[in-house]
Amino acid sequence: MTHILTPASLSQSRTLVLLGILIASIATILSGCATPTATSQEPAAAGALTQAQLPEDWPEEVFPPQGFSLEYAVGGSNDGRTDFTAQYVSFGDQSDAAADYIGSLIGSGFALDEQRPDLGIWVLKGFGVRVEIILDDSHENLTWLAVSVFTK
Repeated sequence: MTHILTPASLSQSRTLVLLGILIASIATILSGCATPTATSQEPAAAGALTQAQLPEDWPEEVFPPQGFSLEYAVGGSNDGRTDFTAQYVSFGDQSDAAADYIGSLIGSGFALDEQRPDLGIWVLKGFGVRVEIILDDSHENLTWLAVSVFTK
């Protein structure tokens, strides 16, 4: 069953939503009750560039979106569940690529649970996880895509 998100709090800018997800993910991992499972980058020598990677236990059913680069990914365990967040970025307006990504996830077996396309928010369920996708195309020449995965 598809639900439309209606809380007034969702009318804030998508940038604030993305920032909130990032802060919540980092806070969960840094809190005393969470155990980090992986981070996006390994320590590197000064000046060396590293390639972001999804945590090892990232659910394989939530594949990366095509046309985007992974900026960071983080996962943490708390009370027997593991949650993840990945931040992707692409140059230009990639709204169509984001829509294709959501369509591909649905085509692979996820069900659309909630959506607010006007705010760039989609929620999918399947394979024992809840996936929240937030699209931020409000920046000139950049499109950001946050993908959070919550285990049950």
